[in-house]
Amino acid sequence: MNRTPSEGAASQRPPIGGVVAAAAGRPPLERLNWALHMGAAAWLFCLALLIVFDIASRAIFSAPVSGTAEIVADSVVAICFLQVSYAIRKGGMLRSELLDNWLPPVAARAIEVLGCLLGAGLFGLLAWSAFPSMVEAWTIGEYSGSAGGLKVPCL
Repeated sequence: MNRTPSEGAASQRPPIGGVVAAAAGRPPLERLNWALHMGAAAWLFCLALLIVFDIASRAIFSAPVSGTAEIVADSVVAICFLQVSYAIRKGGMLRSELLDNWLPPVAARAIEVLGCLLGAGLFGLLAWSAFPSMVEAWTIGEYSGSAGGLKVPCL
């Protein structure tokens, strides 16, 4: 019996619950990364539905959904940050391997560790420098959005 390529690929897919079951046997940090990734994907899907509903309500009822622009603007940043840990863990980030191919493995690994330390230091400095502004915005009740519409706290 000859199978077509699509039948062979379909027979190799895990059952629908297999994706969740496959994540269950992994280390806790990897499960957390996967859960954040899936949550961000679900959030993105809900945003798409909100945008479609907003467009349809504008066209049909001449009444847009209040706060759609604020929700989308704030959500895009959150979705990116939720998915970045999964992308880094899976090696899905852009990377230049020019030096990696020329250097011995020990030197390439040292450069990778140095890059990770510099990145952690940079994000630490960024958090340290932004913390006072975040506290001030929280205490004075700063928000984005319009009065009477959706108000999102600025952090």
